[in-house]
Amino acid sequence: MEIQAIYGRLSAMHRFGPAGGLAKVPSADTVAASIPEMQVDELELHVFPNPSIGTLNVEIPASGWLELQSITGQSVQLVRVKEGNFAFDVSGLAAGRYQVVLHGDVKAQAAFVKE
Repeated sequence: MEIQAIYGRLSAMHRFGPAGGLAKVPSADTVAASIPEMQVDELELHVFPNPSIGTLNVEIPASGWLELQSITGQSVQLVRVKEGNFAFDVSGLAAGRYQVVLHGDVKAQAAFVKE
């Protein structure tokens, strides 16, 4: 009985190597470090006209959520968009620098100036 308990603990930590001896099993940290992280595509949005006074046109490379942010990162507007073109009415915004950020499978952003 004692031999089986010892064998159970050994087999949990080791496996048999190619020469029949024991080989150390890699730890979870080693295995996790060898798995590449999923990368999210990062693209640049095209916005025009820049600077803008009324309507800001945005070319959307993929569907997702399009967020208009102040330069400090405060969300001004958030809309669901599909690939193609989208127009933001920026006429009511204070003059200054803003950014448009696309959230989804594709990440993209662009800065613009509101005059």
